[in-house]
Amino acid sequence: QEFDDEDREDVDSVLAEVDLSYKYSGKHLLGLGVQREINADRIIQTDYDLSSTYELQHNLFLNTRLSYDTYEFTPDTGDRNREDKNYGAKIGLEYLLNQNWRAGVDVGYFLRESTDSSNEFDRYIIGLQLTGKL
Repeated sequence: QEFDDEDREDVDSVLAEVDLSYKYSGKHLLGLGVQREINADRIIQTDYDLSSTYELQHNLFLNTRLSYDTYEFTPDTGDRNREDKNYGAKIGLEYLLNQNWRAGVDVGYFLRESTDSSNEFDRYIIGLQLTGKL
């Protein structure tokens, strides 16, 4: 990306991503994801995810996910020497209604720790889903 502002350097976004899945058994799928990105705003983001999907009964799945993310803000972002660490956990149920529809519910927790205490927070998230395809 090229900027008109001469005080800001031109930058390209760089992204590297790996997603691995392993079918542990006929009903259990494990996942591992790693991603690193340096975006146009010069924020270095690194994400780690562990996931599990287990078929409890026919068409009923238990989904879990643990995540850890870091954000490093470089000096030209205006947040000099700031680093955020995010922790997340989620558990949910998903039911395949038929070939075209699925429904789900999940609950999650998110925590952010930061070197700037005004950016720290935690929250609980409850989600309801209804997904269809044509």
